[in-house]
Amino acid sequence: MKKELAERIVEILREFDDRAEIYEDYSGRGMFGRTTTGVVFSNYTALMQALYCLGHDIAEECVDDDTEYYDTLAEIGKFRFDNLGLDYIVY
Repeated sequence: MKKELAERIVEILREFDDRAEIYEDYSGRGMFGRTTTGVVFSNYTALMQALYCLGHDIAEECVDDDTEYYDTLAEIGKFRFDNLGLDYIVY
């Protein structure tokens, strides 16, 4: 996940899940040492609410140009999840 997208998600997600935070240099299952930025969270429902709000915000910003909106939706569609014990990470 791009760091800018992770920052936007965490900013919105903290309204629903105060434990949300950015996890940099995460290497998930099957990544074979490659790293990415992820978002740590504790509640799937809160994450879905945050992603809905993010999509709504981007749609309002991109009135004349849908490229950012569709690029963001495409990236969200590629998200993967891992369990971190008590929390989860999306990356």
